[in-house]
Amino acid sequence: MDANVNETVETEVKVAVLSHKDVQLAFLGDGLDGVRNLYKTGAVSAAVIARAAREVANNKGTTPEALEALVSFAEEITPVKTGNGRRGKQPPSVGQTRTYKAQSVKGSTPFIRLNLDTLNVLKGAEMKVTFQDANTIVVTK
Repeated sequence: MDANVNETVETEVKVAVLSHKDVQLAFLGDGLDGVRNLYKTGAVSAAVIARAAREVANNKGTTPEALEALVSFAEEITPVKTGNGRRGKQPPSVGQTRTYKAQSVKGSTPFIRLNLDTLNVLKGAEMKVTFQDANTIVVTK
């Protein structure tokens, strides 16, 4: 074998997926330390731990002190949600200029997705679209 040839060895890594039930069992068996170990090793996400905490609270299968410890740990590791709950860009403000890319779905004619929040348009409202020339489209309520 040539010494200048780099060989790569591909190995398949299997990741065990644990559910909130597994976290509940770890909590009831090993307490909060068992849940912390699952989280530290990356075996469960913060969302799974939060769901397990809700389920344990609903079933009342533990002492109030232990439940409070689990709930506070779940809150501690759960990321804080920021923003206004919308995905993507903020709606354009009055006077702002935006660039949109033409899209096409399965060979359809090109179109653009235009956010109409700035015009306070609700679903089903009629809009007036004026094609002034080859480069100008005007949208009004």
